[in-house]
Amino acid sequence: MLQAHLFGSLDEAREHIHQQLISYNEERPDESLGNIPPALFRQS
Repeated sequence: MLQAHLFGSLDEAREHIHQQLISYNEERPDESLGNIPPALFRQS
């Protein structure tokens, strides 16, 4: 969770947030989309 993480710099925070967005949109299955990631759903 972002609220439980201390960052050493703004760049470190940006990189962490970027990785979270990739995971959320491209890797994490979403039950409401038929258990596929949003990125795959968007392509179909």
